[in-house]
Amino acid sequence: MHKHIFLSLILTAILIPETITSQNVIKGCVTDAASKSPVEFASIGILNKDIGTVADFDGCFSLNISQVESNDSIRFSSIGFESKTFLVKEIIFTENYTVQLVPKSKLLNEVIVLPQKYQYKVLGNNYKGKKIVAGFKDNLKGSECGILINPGKKTILGKLICNVAACTYDSIFYRINVYKETGVGQFNNILDEPVYFSKAMNKKIRSLEIDLTRHNIEVSGKTLITIEHVKDMGEGYIMFSSDTKGADTFSRKASEGKWVQAKINVGFSVGLFVEE
Repeated sequence: MHKHIFLSLILTAILIPETITSQNVIKGCVTDAASKSPVEFASIGILNKDIGTVADFDGCFSLNISQVESNDSIRFSSIGFESKTFLVKEIIFTENYTVQLVPKSKLLNEVIVLPQKYQYKVLGNNYKGKKIVAGFKDNLKGSECGILINPGKKTILGKLICNVAACTYDSIFYRINVYKETGVGQFNNILDEPVYFSKAMNKKIRSLEIDLTRHNIEVSGKTLITIEHVKDMGEGYIMFSSDTKGADTFSRKASEGKWVQAKINVGFSVGLFVEE
């Protein structure tokens, strides 16, 4: 009998850590190492897995890691800051974990002047129907989708247009990201500062027009332009007109997750000032 009790205690001791790990949630805040102020909407994600989130306006976050292994890597990042990466096992038992991100060295903002001779082009998918739709059907922070364009020559981004098929939100808030393709299905964000877009919505709105000209974003070669779900907007969804034609669409479910090329292409298009 005593042996059975002893064996039971051993099994309990072995199983408890596994249970704790399987139910663990990492909570904490992301701050600016220089100013100590919160880093709003910082990205937190498990590398190459669809597990991630985005911090709130106060830099606070909560991430369920019940499906994460202790040797997986977790990355904290934000536009304008150096990212930080840790092994999950290094922080798994830390309560209210605080990550300090170091700001990148800032150069004087370059004034980009349109070339004397340029051509205004629109690339992407301008489909506006409702036969096929795709978009954000869940309130998942860190999920994003966008189109891959290749203007070729030096180009200044003009306007991003997203054709809406249906939206149940009263208002929306998204981050616009611009990535340079670095390999097949691999992209690097080229922005120096975050770009956000918000808008009050109603059933009559069928198009989102996002002016990017004031941000002076210069691109060349294959470029992925996305919108990212970064704010908890409650229950609801937004869907976009989609088609089998148009620019290739890429999406991912979470910050630091794998990019996946969609089988259909969302109704996004981009106006460009292309140097002749």
